[in-house]
Amino acid sequence: MKPEISVVMACYNEPVAWLTEAIHSILNQTFKELELLVVVDNPNHQDAITRVTEMAESDNRLRVLVNEKNMGLPRSLNRGFSEAKGALFARMDADDIADKDRFLRQADYLTQNPEIDLIGTAIENIDARGEHVGIKTFLTSPEAIEKAIKYRSVACHPTWLMRRHVYESINGYRYFPSSEDYDFLYRVLDAGFRIANLEAVLLKYRLHDNSMTSALSAFQYQVKGYIQTLHRQRVQTGEDNYSPEVALNLKKETATNAKSSYLVTKAREAEEGRKMVRLAFWGSLAVLFSGSGMARVKSFLGFRYVKWRYER
Repeated sequence: MKPEISVVMACYNEPVAWLTEAIHSILNQTFKELELLVVVDNPNHQDAITRVTEMAESDNRLRVLVNEKNMGLPRSLNRGFSEAKGALFARMDADDIADKDRFLRQADYLTQNPEIDLIGTAIENIDARGEHVGIKTFLTSPEAIEKAIKYRSVACHPTWLMRRHVYESINGYRYFPSSEDYDFLYRVLDAGFRIANLEAVLLKYRLHDNSMTSALSAFQYQVKGYIQTLHRQRVQTGEDNYSPEVALNLKKETATNAKSSYLVTKAREAEEGRKMVRLAFWGSLAVLFSGSGMARVKSFLGFRYVKWRYER
């Protein structure tokens, strides 16, 4: 039977226990008409390859793709989606946990709202031990999302469910060492598609050192600036002059030292916890020691205005 939903999960160095839990959370969905493609992006992670292969033997909805060498997340996702069979494409990370009704509720939403092309959800942040950290919500209306995209990513990457033609129309992911999801969403909106988020918490999102490092490094804000420049080019000329070499060079030029990483991390933690006094304190220090500090302050204030203006 042809699956309705194709879920793509990339795995690099995640612990096998986390990977197993993530896979189980997809295969045990109440929505059964799905397939899960796990792309192992580290051919030397033999424990992961063995575990996923064993799981695939007991459930033919699970397919395993092992890259011959490390390709990075965007290229790994493109490889997975290139072999997907479903009418709907979904994302999942190898260290997160999906609610059992996630796809049932998201697919139903897309059926009931044909004008929406990509749907995300709210998330529960958990720590490395799986313990509750907090709830993170996202803007829900397409109008607010279109205004907020210039300040931050507007839908949590591993919660996405989209119509297949959305992915195909923008030719999938482009290579960035960070923020490939931000570029993807910007191009989706620039192509005239509409994005929304469910208010329901349908994913447990694991915060750990590796995930925080990628989300907080100073170069990420440089990459986002480049992505916004590409957006402006598309608005003006209908196309952009994207270059993966430019994005990669940004990382080399803005290597983050330990002090600035620590300060930006503390500012991010305060923002996630909505602790405004702490955000002001750590954000001020980050402005002094990190090029990303001011960017985070501007992003926060701009986003809060959009939320107040469109979803109060």
